[in-house]
Amino acid sequence: MSKFSDRIAERFYQLSLDGAHDEETGSVQELGWSAIFRMRRASVILTEDSQGFIDSSVLSHDEAEEEFAILQNADSDIDQDIDTEDGVKLAVGIAPSSGIAKLDAVIAELKTLVD
Repeated sequence: MSKFSDRIAERFYQLSLDGAHDEETGSVQELGWSAIFRMRRASVILTEDSQGFIDSSVLSHDEAEEEFAILQNADSDIDQDIDTEDGVKLAVGIAPSSGIAKLDAVIAELKTLVD
């Protein structure tokens, strides 16, 4: 079993190693890493999960921008600063169980974009 979902994922992963992607977000240690490649006629979103599996989606520019924005928002929600009563900021991350719930919410939102 390959870690790549298809040949497109494999090829764009190689390109990402050379920094050919336009933007990236996330980390495989958290909810996953994602990159977007903006091309002339379409965009490709490449994702890698915490298990090292790599997937690609070829989408219209508008669809890709919407999906990538969702991925960026999910990533920015992981680490937050929380003010305590004495004014000290604490950096916190999503606990594993709530991280799964957050990922489920992102997947559900992505499915609404496809439907």
